[in-house]
Amino acid sequence: MRKNHKLLLGNLVRQNATVRPNETAIIYEDNKLTFKQLDEDTNKLANALIGIGVEKGDRVGILLLNPHISTIYYFACAKIGAVLVPISFMASESEMIYIINKVEVSTLCYSQDFFEVVNKMKEHTSSIERYILFEGNKRQKEMFSYVDLMMSASAKEPDGIIIDEDDPHVIIFTSGTTGHPKGAVISHRSYYLLAGVLTHKLTMSPKSIYLNAYPMFHMAGIVGVLGGTYEGYAVVMISVPPTSIKLLDAIQRFKVTHFLAVPTIWKRLLAFPDFDNYDLSSLKVAMGASDSMPEELLQQIHNRTSATCPQLYGLTEGGILTYLEADDALRKIGSSGQAHCQAELRVVDEKGNDVKNGETGEIICRSPHQMLYYCDMPEATASTINEDGWLSTGDLARFDEENYLYIVGRKKDMIISGGQNIYPAEIERVLNEHPSIFEACIVGLTDKEWGEAVAAAIVLEQNVAMTETEVIEYVRKELASYNKPKYVKFFSSLPRTAATGKLQKVEIRKNLVEEFTL
Repeated sequence: MRKNHKLLLGNLVRQNATVRPNETAIIYEDNKLTFKQLDEDTNKLANALIGIGVEKGDRVGILLLNPHISTIYYFACAKIGAVLVPISFMASESEMIYIINKVEVSTLCYSQDFFEVVNKMKEHTSSIERYILFEGNKRQKEMFSYVDLMMSASAKEPDGIIIDEDDPHVIIFTSGTTGHPKGAVISHRSYYLLAGVLTHKLTMSPKSIYLNAYPMFHMAGIVGVLGGTYEGYAVVMISVPPTSIKLLDAIQRFKVTHFLAVPTIWKRLLAFPDFDNYDLSSLKVAMGASDSMPEELLQQIHNRTSATCPQLYGLTEGGILTYLEADDALRKIGSSGQAHCQAELRVVDEKGNDVKNGETGEIICRSPHQMLYYCDMPEATASTINEDGWLSTGDLARFDEENYLYIVGRKKDMIISGGQNIYPAEIERVLNEHPSIFEACIVGLTDKEWGEAVAAAIVLEQNVAMTETEVIEYVRKELASYNKPKYVKFFSSLPRTAATGKLQKVEIRKNLVEEFTL
């Protein structure tokens, strides 16, 4: 079967162009692209890349703000066997240089926004043979114009390229908070199957309309687009940053049915003054990811939108691993759900032995969605994926008696105080349930007596007051006493990554260390 029908991502666009050519595939601002137009644009760019010397296996870097053009690059590379390397537009210049050199990008496609940055990087990168400028007038000899390439290229399907479903198609770089970022190499087959699982679990159909607020250098951004081409529904994209106004306007204007966001984004939306003035009646599924959804937040979303609230858990290296059904959202508060049909999950101790349900250990996973390896990092790959294919996630969790997974934190974030293991995510979950607290972050600070002490960074809801003592006492009442913070600081906001909304714990910890002069 696999010899005759390979799971290639480029096929998804072509198939939809045949079955539903005039249906909308992409909506970006005031522009709509049908599946036929998406297929033709993808073919044009694919043929243009071949014409300027891009070959199968070449690494094509993109540094773009426009998610619509990023999508065309994604499928164009998939059709010719090139490997896309989406570079975060929020990365520092040194991080961009590291990524380009690490994977040996041979073609760099970028927009005018990054013209000066790319010029500065040229003397520090040697692998790039060709540059493609998306727009603007600042052209140089070694540059190609995206517009010119598209105007002169054929819209016919590129042929003569043999691609296997296990070939790499994208390299996604993970967070570099503890060192250089790692490039997770993902195959065609991996994301083809992942798109199928996602659309099935979320009961999506060609009539669905998905709002994709994630950038294309993030797994959720890519999978959001792939779901549309897998099932044949429209994907709405917005410009960065994804503000509350942009998101609410998109849901109302385009009758969005499905939307995925971290809890902080949902909180900001619900706190937006004009929230209830928007017509959000089209929204059927309001998904949560990264962090567990507090009970009050789930109730608010459902009461003010009528949407159901399933939740997902996954990671770049392992793909999407669990799914919490909407019907279980309130029954299993704090849970990330159960493993889906294509994922195996275990929770193990330091020796790799399974722990009992209710006990905490590290999540290891095995599924066809996981990465092939880390690019040019054999030692890191070997320490992450064992000989039997089990991938160490670095996340700590426990199963309950029904095998629902509960994340308790990152292994590297665990606090050891007086020999007691303390899990920040558990304390954060409790604090985030408090009606006066908008969001909380827990980190460990060095302590002479106990080794480490619990420190809490707190953002309060508007027009409420709370003291440090009240925070400490609240945690003491809800959890074992050793979980209560020794240090508490109130903030107007906490630093988060613009793309994914994840807390920047390194920066928060640094601030707390300075505050308490440790």
